[in-house]
Amino acid sequence: MPKEDEDKGCAASQRPARRSERELAISCMINTEVSLVLAVMRRPLDHASPQFLPTEEPPESPLIQSLKALRSFLFAPNDDWAFVDPTLFLSPFLDVIQADDVAAPATGTALSAVLKGEGKNVVN
Repeated sequence: MPKEDEDKGCAASQRPARRSERELAISCMINTEVSLVLAVMRRPLDHASPQFLPTEEPPESPLIQSLKALRSFLFAPNDDWAFVDPTLFLSPFLDVIQADDVAAPATGTALSAVLKGEGKNVVN
């Protein structure tokens, strides 16, 4: 190997690592699942009754805040996924599943997200 190639290899190893294609694909999948759960949680329960739009935005529940925090973490460039605790990805979905005040459709969507993640080996 010529000296020039060795220098390039050394310089390349000192640069911050980019996310692998698999990590990026998993980020997109989890982001989609977060969006689905948020959409179902925000949807009114009874579509047949007329809905009055509230004049003020209600405060966000801790469940919604944790899902949004997960979404913002997914594409943060400073974290190496090899050292991230896998429960970070699962806990917002598990919190939705275990919550008593969440409607059944949101619980089912969160459960589906966990099962999809398990099928794609998101958590090793």
